[in-house]
Amino acid sequence: MVSLLFFWPLHSAMTNVDQFEWADGNPNHEDREHMSVRLVGNKIEPAYHDTGNIYADMPGSDRDDAIVGVVIFPMDKDHRWATIQLTGRVMIRKECAKRSYWTKMQENARGPLDEYFIR
Repeated sequence: MVSLLFFWPLHSAMTNVDQFEWADGNPNHEDREHMSVRLVGNKIEPAYHDTGNIYADMPGSDRDDAIVGVVIFPMDKDHRWATIQLTGRVMIRKECAKRSYWTKMQENARGPLDEYFIR
């Protein structure tokens, strides 16, 4: 696991990212970019609702506490790993689970992504 700090010149805050391995190894090379993820031990999985539906919100649930960040880009050479943004501004799929304290900064009325601030 490698921790990186990026400073985006257009943003006033530091952005913290880290690399994690998928718990399932992402065997089908699924596109998981802009999905929220849950920490399972030292690996990650997509932040599914208890019903298995990623499209359900989960504020206040016990599993909400395990959501740690958003996939900002998958690892092209090794589909088993992804880079996860843990803090700062990030684009998130509208239908994905979010932490109750993540702040929506901008809603994209025509597109599949909204901008959030993760603190």
